[in-house]
Amino acid sequence: MPTQQEIIQAKCIADTLWATRYFFYEDNNRKFNVGEHHKRIADKLDRVFAGKCKRLIINCPPRYSKTEMLKAFVKKGLAINPASKYIMLSYSANLALDNSERIKDAVASDWYRSLFPWVEIKKDSHSKQKWYTT
Repeated sequence: MPTQQEIIQAKCIADTLWATRYFFYEDNNRKFNVGEHHKRIADKLDRVFAGKCKRLIINCPPRYSKTEMLKAFVKKGLAINPASKYIMLSYSANLALDNSERIKDAVASDWYRSLFPWVEIKKDSHSKQKWYTT
């Protein structure tokens, strides 16, 4: 019989929308409100993970949670393969650094570490700009 932790792990890895909702709640202590566009974006991101999509551009107006979904994409990707590498880009260098730091903080958090204990940030990775897992 799988534990609750194993069920959450499996759901996060299998479903990007579920992972987005779970990670958002853990990071912000509030619910992620899902719209139809979130379902479509999550479907496309799941296709990326499945290797069915090699190139993807997501265009929608500001404040539509693209960044939240992509932060969840990176957190999920590191859970699947801690050696994977991501580049966080934005129109603003400060925003890209902020997003990188938020992902790093989540990966280093107690809730993420208890869920995915095999993902660990290298001890000497102090930068927001560039950090690594072990």
